[in-house]
Amino acid sequence: MIKTKMRYLLALVSTIILSSCSSLTIKKMPSVGQDHRIKSLVMHFTAINYKRSMFALKESGAVSSHYLIPTSNDDSYPHGKLEIVQLVDESSRAWHAGVSYWQGRRNLNDTSIGIEIVNVPECASNVPATAFTRGGEYGAHRLCTFPD
Repeated sequence: MIKTKMRYLLALVSTIILSSCSSLTIKKMPSVGQDHRIKSLVMHFTAINYKRSMFALKESGAVSSHYLIPTSNDDSYPHGKLEIVQLVDESSRAWHAGVSYWQGRRNLNDTSIGIEIVNVPECASNVPATAFTRGGEYGAHRLCTFPD
């Protein structure tokens, strides 16, 4: 009986203390021992439509990005008005840059904000081989142009 009353009293006191803390103001006093996490902004294009981009960045688990910017001429975009979609909070790390290096920094996922832009190319097939079409990202003998 005494143990039960002590537990009840301890729970009550803990609740009172915790609830009184919620009204305390927070005084900011920046420490000199800090640095900015964000050092760069990495902009990519998806080369796939909005629906497929959302799956790739939100559901696949393979890649992610802080933001996705849709385009107005995309039939898979479900809304009338364009909206920028935040997929990962800026304070969190997104998996958008992969193995990366820029100006002496490696692993840019740790120090960057990733923005994906839906930008689907128009590709022509069976284009004569050039330096641009031999084994490019979109296949051999394909020439792709991207909307502005």
